[in-house]
Amino acid sequence: MNKLERQNFNYHSHTYRCKHASKTAMDKDYVDAAIRAGYTSMAFTDHVPLREELDFNENMRMALSSTNEYIESINKLKRDYSDKIDIKLGFEFEYTPFDEDIKHLIDLKNKTDIMIQGQHFVIDKSGDFVGLNIYTKKKPTDNDLDTYLSYLLLSMDRGIPDIIAHPDIFMVRRAEFGEKEEQITRLICKKAIETNIPLEINLGRMGSNYISELNGKKYSQQIKYPCKEFWEIVADESEASLKNGGLPVKVLFGKDCHDPRQYEYNEDFKIAIDIIGKDIIDRLYFVDDKFNFIKNFKKFDLEYIEKLVNFYGINVYRKEAYDILANAVILNDDEIDNECKDVAAEISGVFKNMDSILIKRIPDILINYFNKIKNNEYKFDVNNKLSNVTIGLLSLVYQNYILNELEKTKYLERIAKLPNVYEVNDDGDIVDDEEVEEITEEVKLPIKYKESFIKRFFNKIKSFFFSKAA
Repeated sequence: MNKLERQNFNYHSHTYRCKHASKTAMDKDYVDAAIRAGYTSMAFTDHVPLREELDFNENMRMALSSTNEYIESINKLKRDYSDKIDIKLGFEFEYTPFDEDIKHLIDLKNKTDIMIQGQHFVIDKSGDFVGLNIYTKKKPTDNDLDTYLSYLLLSMDRGIPDIIAHPDIFMVRRAEFGEKEEQITRLICKKAIETNIPLEINLGRMGSNYISELNGKKYSQQIKYPCKEFWEIVADESEASLKNGGLPVKVLFGKDCHDPRQYEYNEDFKIAIDIIGKDIIDRLYFVDDKFNFIKNFKKFDLEYIEKLVNFYGINVYRKEAYDILANAVILNDDEIDNECKDVAAEISGVFKNMDSILIKRIPDILINYFNKIKNNEYKFDVNNKLSNVTIGLLSLVYQNYILNELEKTKYLERIAKLPNVYEVNDDGDIVDDEEVEEITEEVKLPIKYKESFIKRFFNKIKSFFFSKAA
């Protein structure tokens, strides 16, 4: 789980007001349980009250008349516990495409800290309610799944939800995960990426079964969500987005507490990971309590770059990079050869997939130059091996812009002490043994053009690699 044993925040929790949570637990009991369990942040997101025409299930949500009392109660807890835990006030809501209901949701959003969309039903073309995880005479058809998708997308486009709760809930009353389910899942993922809204892995069924056991009940609900196939597609769509220079889908866990004791139950995380599969979990991009990514999703972070630029052979690659850059600077843009343009495309791809902290250190003039001369037909794949010349060029960038002066000196000393330098093929075979001079400011530039070009070249190269890091 991206180096987390267990998530230390929970933004999905209910109260007795919804009529199907613990009837004896008070709001304060949830807070105390969260603190005992080591949570640093929590949210109350009880089921949103709806107008009578939409409240088709009497044990589903709080009454409209309870709204103000609920808001006042949670706001008081926020004040009382401000030095112990961060408490957020919110609602779990269903979207419906009626103006008065949309206005109701927006009004509540303006009064709260967080809104999570848990779409438990849709309304079909006949005006009938169709339950996704709750019993209705009608089971969800493919058309109802399309309606479910449209409710999510419309709501997300309006900026109402901060989280999509149990997005895979549509599997509860479906026989299998097929072509329609895959289509719905991929479109949810694309919208989640576009709007930057996290998707929740819901732990509610596991927690509910645990509470049932504590209460002496002998049956357990079948766990239809989390759905392995759904979350595997989330991982696939995240990787596809990253490959194209975009962001991954944000993911978090939600305990969906209907009883305070769920906060102190940790097996739900383990069960969810077992259901989805650790291999898939490790491919998901989890966020912290501020919705920031926990792990670096950019491939070219500092650790990865340092692996590339600290091995025998790097001095050969640096010399090759210098030679090819010399040609590029001297020649007019239309005279630059294809090899140089391909290298420019690769290094531009590296910059695009570089950690945001590192890319800020590289001057725009350098980034723009390679973008200008690159081969636009070259397909950069972040997962493919870089060419030797690009690695050499990355070494020069690393030396002169990513490192500070002390680190730069140590780096040059380190690569100077590497064993005799070998030229290495892409497949790793050693083909040539040669001594190569280390490239620093003092070394004469390897250039095969007329003397009149040297000054122009030297000044251009210096502007790229021998100025102080931005």
